[in-house]
Amino acid sequence: MTDMRTAIQEHLSWIDEMLEERRVPVRKRALRASIIFVQECVVEVSTGTKEEFISSEHFSVIVNHAIDWYIEKYGQLAEKPKKETLSGIARYHNQPVLLNIPVTATKVEKEGETMWLTFPDHLQLDESHISLFDVDIKLESLSEKELEALIKEIEEVVALSRRTVISLMTASDLSEDSRNMAGSIWAHVEKAISDILSQKQENISVACWELHLAVEKTFKVYIRQFPGEKGWGHDLAVLCKQANRLGLLLDEALLVALPRKKDAIKMRYSEIQVDPREAVEHYLSALKLVCAITEKLKMEFTIYNASFLIKKSGWAR
Repeated sequence: MTDMRTAIQEHLSWIDEMLEERRVPVRKRALRASIIFVQECVVEVSTGTKEEFISSEHFSVIVNHAIDWYIEKYGQLAEKPKKETLSGIARYHNQPVLLNIPVTATKVEKEGETMWLTFPDHLQLDESHISLFDVDIKLESLSEKELEALIKEIEEVVALSRRTVISLMTASDLSEDSRNMAGSIWAHVEKAISDILSQKQENISVACWELHLAVEKTFKVYIRQFPGEKGWGHDLAVLCKQANRLGLLLDEALLVALPRKKDAIKMRYSEIQVDPREAVEHYLSALKLVCAITEKLKMEFTIYNASFLIKKSGWAR
């Protein structure tokens, strides 16, 4: 006699192949595979419709069997990732140091049942500045003025980073191509941060090109929201004028802090040497620009600093 576990798992091989063709990340497949199993393999549910079953606590039995199958096949690739963070840079004694900025914040409402999920758009009151640093630092080694400047910079970087990602997450009226482009913007910022912190001169130059691409793509995503409009080329000044014509109203003077098109392209090939301190300034300027533009994207709703009360899923582990 076939038990529930066997009945479910014997279908997961072909379902997994289909999800592989769709390029679904392994860690996201167990839930999707469970839904597909119910939709395609279950003929009838005695307790109601398939949709009602998927929304019920009984669905957790299928999901848990799927999770076991995926962990057995893929190991750690199928496990839930660590809490997602954004990278940032703050200067400690004029040295760029990595910040790990949590994307969300959680607070248990009722143990084992519900929790609050918040999408903060700034540093929260219960977040410690020093806890964001990737390495141990000694705040007592800073003067009062230096400490004040560091705290201000951390708070600015956290707010700009979080607001940018939330804006990109909730942008609407984007075509598939534009959404794909929007999805790559923060990756350029992350790559630039990694290159700056590598302390390798050739990487630092490339970091400035990555920041240029982040701003360039942000302009283009904004422009493409409007029917018949497309931004072309690498010239940020030209893209800014086009975006402003469409209602962005961005101060073009903000572009002065970034390399010109020709210099940015040379940096792409490390043909221009960039001082690490100058690269950090480019990073901060680009972050302000990207945030300012993404905040003006069309959105059906916004979730800046919004909180949601979440009920624990039956299959949550």
